[in-house]
Amino acid sequence: MEFIDLTVADCHYRIEFERRITVITGDSGVGKTEFVSNLNVSAPNVIMKASRNVIRADENWEILMRGSRDSIIVFDDMEVVGSSRFSKVVSDTNESGNFIVIIGRENFKYLSRDDIDLYRFATSSNGKDHFLIKLH
Repeated sequence: MEFIDLTVADCHYRIEFERRITVITGDSGVGKTEFVSNLNVSAPNVIMKASRNVIRADENWEILMRGSRDSIIVFDDMEVVGSSRFSKVVSDTNESGNFIVIIGRENFKYLSRDDIDLYRFATSSNGKDHFLIKLH
């Protein structure tokens, strides 16, 4: 099982996933943006452990996906994930060993529901522990 485990001060985030493509949605204020903004941050109050190298996607997402191997690539609220171009690059890079985590509310009509795990980001009642609830 692949994972990202992140502790920021007294907040804890853990995501585990099995399929190559994981989509994470969630209401505003549950910690999605804070989670992504603290990935690979070097600070005394941030501790990250992951099963693979974690990379945040940016405007060079296609070059990143084609050039990376055995990594977890995180897309945060990027419109491109709803495009046929993104779906093609995902297909083209199937043998890369990369896992793709998509965080946001985009339309995923070009990705097959059979190929993805869909989760909702949730927060415990104490507001400090963050976890995923499987939807599909």
